[in-house]
Amino acid sequence: MGERLALGLVEAEQAIRLASIIARGRLVLGSAKAVGNWLLKPNLALGGAVPIDLLATDVGASQVEAVLGRALLGGHS
Repeated sequence: MGERLALGLVEAEQAIRLASIIARGRLVLGSAKAVGNWLLKPNLALGGAVPIDLLATDVGASQVEAVLGRALLGGHS
């Protein structure tokens, strides 16, 4: 039998967080590629932090979601 790869709880939560951010980002930025680019660049609305680096924690992910939410409502991101 082949070896199964299983995500631990932490990795699964991070994967879900990333998928949620990508989905919201596609609404704001229009494509997964644009979201990927946005996630990898320092963001002034996040105090200069790189968004993907913040996704390791719930607090950081909430900050990233808030920036995308403001952008969706016409604010700056």
